[in-house]
Amino acid sequence: GVFQGYTLGNVLGAQFYAAALEAHPEIPDDMRQGKFDTLHRWLIENIYRHGRKYTAEELVQRVTGGPISIAPYIQYLHSKYGELYKI
Repeated sequence: GVFQGYTLGNVLGAQFYAAALEAHPEIPDDMRQGKFDTLHRWLIENIYRHGRKYTAEELVQRVTGGPISIAPYIQYLHSKYGELYKI
């Protein structure tokens, strides 16, 4: 892959994770306990089972109900680095 692909993957990953959390708010607690089955099932049901059936834009729309958005990724970066860098 090329560098730009990593950025798009991060943006989409954050958006999908936000959608998964909306459906299953218990995911972070489960993950802290080493339990990934809820997230894995959500990924299978909403992402993996479609394979290449949809374009990225179509899949994001179907899964999240909206277009590709950088907002969840910015929120993730802020929660991870905001306090450290005082931003």
